Amino acid sequence: MANLCLTATGGTLKIVLAQSTKGKPNSPDPSQLLNRKPQNIINMKNSITKIRDMLKKDEVELSVSSYDTAWVAMVPSQNSSKQPLFPQYLNWIMESQQPDGSWAFDPAHPLLIKDSLSSTLACLLALHKWNVGDKLVHKGLDFITSNIWAATDKHQHSPRGFDIIFPGMIEHARDTGLNLPFNNSLIEGMLLKRNLEIKSFQGETNRLAYVAEGLTRLNDWQELMKYQRSNGSLFNSPSATAAAFIHFHDGKCLDYLSSLVKKFDKAVPTIYPLNIYPRLYMIDNLAKLGIDGHFTEVIATTLDDIYRSWMQGNEEIFLDPTCLAMAFRLLRMNGYEISSDTLVNFDRQKNILNSANDVKSVLELYKASQMIIFPNEHILERIYAWTSTYLKNELASIGAIQDRSLHNEVDYALKHPYANLEKIESRRYIESYNVDNFLLFKTSYRYFNIDNSDLLTLSFQYFNECQAIYRKEMEYLERWDEHSTIGFKSKNVEILFYALYGTTNDLADKASKQQGRCVKKHLIDMWIDTLGAMLKEAEWSRNKIVPTMYEYITNGYVSFGIGPIILTSLYFMGSKLSEQVVETQEYNDLFVHLSMIGRLINDYASITREGAEGKLNSVSLTIIHDCGAITEKKAQEKVASLIESHRRDLLRMVQQTKRSVVPKVCKDLFWKMSKILHLFYLDDDGFTSPHKMASAVNEIINEPILLLTYSKLD
Repeated sequence: MANLCLTATGGTLKIVLAQSTKGKPNSPDPSQLLNRKPQNIINMKNSITKIRDMLKKDEVELSVSSYDTAWVAMVPSQNSSKQPLFPQYLNWIMESQQPDGSWAFDPAHPLLIKDSLSSTLACLLALHKWNVGDKLVHKGLDFITSNIWAATDKHQHSPRGFDIIFPGMIEHARDTGLNLPFNNSLIEGMLLKRNLEIKSFQGETNRLAYVAEGLTRLNDWQELMKYQRSNGSLFNSPSATAAAFIHFHDGKCLDYLSSLVKKFDKAVPTIYPLNIYPRLYMIDNLAKLGIDGHFTEVIATTLDDIYRSWMQGNEEIFLDPTCLAMAFRLLRMNGYEISSDTLVNFDRQKNILNSANDVKSVLELYKASQMIIFPNEHILERIYAWTSTYLKNELASIGAIQDRSLHNEVDYALKHPYANLEKIESRRYIESYNVDNFLLFKTSYRYFNIDNSDLLTLSFQYFNECQAIYRKEMEYLERWDEHSTIGFKSKNVEILFYALYGTTNDLADKASKQQGRCVKKHLIDMWIDTLGAMLKEAEWSRNKIVPTMYEYITNGYVSFGIGPIILTSLYFMGSKLSEQVVETQEYNDLFVHLSMIGRLINDYASITREGAEGKLNSVSLTIIHDCGAITEKKAQEKVASLIESHRRDLLRMVQQTKRSVVPKVCKDLFWKMSKILHLFYLDDDGFTSPHKMASAVNEIINEPILLLTYSKLD
C-alpha cells in the first residue's frame, strides 16, 4: 500500500506518494481496494458512501451564507417598515459573529478576507437597520477597519461582483448613517472603480441584475426584473432577490423569499435552488481524479435524472453557462442525444455573465465546444474560437488566474485539446488539487458531508494501484512460445516471425478464454491485412509509383498498423465480442475512423522527415496531384480538416447508443486510442522518437505523485 509522506517547508506542504509493490492486486477493481485492512479504508468507505448519497439526492445540502442571510434579514415587514419580515434570520446574525468580529465563512483562510469583508459589512447593515446589537456592530467595524486593505488586494480570492457590491454596501452604509471609520480616499477609489464598471455594463442589464444589491441608487428596477426566474428569484440568489424586493416590492420576489423560510429556518445559503450543478461538478471531479469507477451505477442514474431536467428546460441548467456547458459535455459524451443549439446564447464572449472574473465558465464552454459530432455545428465552432483566444490571453496575463489548480487545468486543456489522456490528466489534476472545501460565488460555500481531502487520498490510492497493474500486465508481451526451427531467408525474418507467431498465439489463447470462443483467425487476419498494406507501400516506393490519393488513403489507414493493437485489445475489455458484432459496419467504421486519424495525423506531423527520405504521404500527394499549385502549409490544412472530420465522426459513434451493438467499453477504447495518437504527434513525429513519449509513460506507470499545495500560512 502507498504511504503518504508529508513535510512542511517555507509555508509549503509537500505530499509525496511513496510506492510499495507488496500486496498489489491483479485488477484495478475498486472493490478490491475497499477490502484492504489499512486504517484509512473505513474513512474511504464513508467518503464513497457520502458521494453516492449526494449524487442520489434531489437536493444538495449547502453551507449557510451570512452574507445572503443578512440581506434577507433586511427585508421589512409588510405591516411595519420598522420591523424585519424574517426576524429569525436577524437572530441568527446576532448569534453567529466570529471571535475576530467578522461573520466569515472561514476566519483562518488567508485568501478569503474579501469574502469576510463582504459578509461582515452585510451583517452590520442588517443590525444597524433594525437598531440592534451595538456591541456586535462595533466589533464588526473593528474587523473591517483592520482588514480593509484586502478589498483592493489582487491576490485575494474575489467573490463574484465584489467590486460593485462591496462599494455599493459602503455607499448604503453612508446613506443610512452607519459610520465607517476608515480612509475616505480608499472609499472614493472603490466607488470610482465601481461606477466605471457599472458604466462598462451599459446595455448588459443581465450582469447588473446579478449584482442588484450593489446598485443602491438604481432608478430602473423594472429593467432588471426581466431576469426574474420562474421561482421569483433573480439568478436563484437570496441576496439579489431580497434587494430587488426592498426596492421594487415585487410579489414574486416575496414568494421566493418566503419559500426560503420554509426550507431554511435559521440561515440561508448563497444560492437556492442548486441541485444540478453540484452533481455535475462531482461527476466531473471524480472523473478528473480518476476514481469515477467507484460510482459507475450512481453516475448513470444521476445523468439520467439530469437528462430529464435538460429535456424539461430546467432554468438551473440553461441560464448558467457553467452548468449548461458541463451538462452538455457530460450528457453528449455519455450517449444522450442533445442539440448544440442550446448553447447559442453563449457563442459570443459578451454574453457571458461576469466573464471577466469567471475563467471557470469559459473553460467549461471551451471543453463543451470540442464535442462537435455533426458537420454544421457552427455554434460550437464559434464558442471554440472565442474561448480558446480568451483562455490563452488569460494564461499570458500574469496573475489573471490566481487559483493554481485552475491555472494548471487551463494550461493543460489548451495544450492538449484532443490529447488529454485520462491517466495523465488525472495525475496533473491530483498534483495541483485544491483541498480547500469551498467554492466561491458571491460568497464562499461548501457541500456538506464531502471532504476534498478524502477524495484526494482516494485518488492517490487508486492511481498507485493502477501503476502496479500496468507494470504487471506488460509482462504478457515478453513471453514468447518456443517452436522448432524452420528455414528462413535471414536472421531478421526469423526473429520477426517468431515474435509475431508466438505473441499472436499467446494473445489468441488468452482472448479465447475471456471470450469463450476462438479468435485466433481474426488476429492472424489482422496481421495479414496490415503486412499486405505495408508491402504495397514498399512496392510503390521500390517501383517509384505515385498512387492516387484514393489508393493511398484506402491502403494507408491499414498500413498505419493500429489494427493489431486496438482490435486485439478489444477482446480484453471485459465484454463479449461475438463474431457477428466484429463483422458489423459499426465495428468496421470505428476502426476506419480511428485508423484514418492515425494515418493522417502521422502524415501531417512527419511531412518534413518523410519528405527528406523520399516517402510519399497524404500531404505530399496533395501537392503533387494539384501540380504544385498548393503550398505545403495549405496541403497540411486540408489534411488537418480531414483529421477533424474523422475525429467528429468517431466521437459521434462512440457516444451513440441507439442502434449500437458494439459494447460501450470497446467504443471508449477507440476514443482513448485517438487521444493517444494526438499525444504521439502533438508537436512532431513522436512515434519514431525513442525518447519523446518516455515521460508520458513514466508519469502513468513509474513516477510517484508529487503534490505541492499552499498552506494557510502562506
